[in-house]
Amino acid sequence: MSAEGASVIRSASHITRQGILVGFVALVAVTVGCGSSDSAGADQLAAGTGGTPAGTGGTPAGTGGTSAGTGGTPAGTGGTSAGTGGTPAGTGGTPAGTGGAGGSGATPADPGLVVAFLGDQGLDGLFQPLSERVLQMVKSEGADFVVILGDFDYDDDPAAWIDMMEAGLGSDFPWLAVGGNHDMEEWPDYQSRIAAKLATIPAANCTGTPGQKQSCSYRGIQLVLSTVGLTDTDHEAFFTDELAASDHIWKICGWHMNQQGMQVGDKPDQTGWGVYQACQNGGGIITTGHEHSYGRTRTLTDLGFADRQHGATGPWDTLTVGRGKTFVVVSGMGGKGIREYDAGLHDGETWWATMFTSDWEMRQGAGQSALHITDNGGALFIEFGVDGDPRKARGTFKLLGSFGGAPRVADTFEILAE
Repeated sequence: MSAEGASVIRSASHITRQGILVGFVALVAVTVGCGSSDSAGADQLAAGTGGTPAGTGGTPAGTGGTSAGTGGTPAGTGGTSAGTGGTPAGTGGTPAGTGGAGGSGATPADPGLVVAFLGDQGLDGLFQPLSERVLQMVKSEGADFVVILGDFDYDDDPAAWIDMMEAGLGSDFPWLAVGGNHDMEEWPDYQSRIAAKLATIPAANCTGTPGQKQSCSYRGIQLVLSTVGLTDTDHEAFFTDELAASDHIWKICGWHMNQQGMQVGDKPDQTGWGVYQACQNGGGIITTGHEHSYGRTRTLTDLGFADRQHGATGPWDTLTVGRGKTFVVVSGMGGKGIREYDAGLHDGETWWATMFTSDWEMRQGAGQSALHITDNGGALFIEFGVDGDPRKARGTFKLLGSFGGAPRVADTFEILAE
């Protein structure tokens, strides 16, 4: 279908959504969160069931929906991401695939280790019980550890955030966290609580500044976390050095902020491409939050160059990581609602494999309009050492079940470490 046709479908879908939302106003509140500037804007907490993905097999929801957007176009054929023009922004990092030691090492993760990733939790209104439900799902679905990717509560209340974490996970569940833009007002207090939690996790061996520039080994995986775009400088060098020094097969980079072409909403460029390139060069998986939706790319080999589709390559559901190869995930549905897809910015971006927003979904590179009303919380799970192979992992993005039902799968994929 043409881009014009897809726009017509989205316009009609928007009109339909307005009518459905009025009908559900007694069930769900639409509240205000952070918009493109993250100072004020509509965070859509949708309500209802129309167009939601079915079951666990990754089949697009709403079988009558018309495929639109990228339609599974191979990499290298689509348009250029808005705001980047194909030129690396920000810190002028090392071109992808050059420089920087790294790649996959020899130290394996504990077989069957499951780590969850989520960002953007909330304490206000309906968001606190929603955030607690996401955490409860993380625990009940078998995660051993969780990484919080910034924006802890939107209320600048570190004590209440810890209470929420313990209400959802229990006091003994291990977690790490990296700061987001909505955490900076009370950052010293948040940071001290992150450090106190870390002291209770004997299996975590960490160096650096808690929640800010921190590198941790945990049960055979390497986690490198940064507040790039918010505090300090030299984040690119920090990632380069930490990844180069690691002998772990599995290395994960985590931060809160985004580049516009690496999220599916309306966020601007906020980190520069240097940190993305450093993690690609070092073979680190890239996990972020900030935009309140879910998006996962294909394997990327040329991050920072939208005119070359960031070097997107390979199958939609089998990804490769190693020196010069990575993928990017935005997991920003930790309880602060779900936002819309920005078609004007992202139609034609063929590096995306999966998207899940309030009004759009993509599976296996094919997109369609879809109304996700109660699908407003979720988390990414990665299981390491699957099928008896220390260099194989499996990723799954799970949504909270509608009206208290069982969690549902919105994305599943395999990861191979070179």
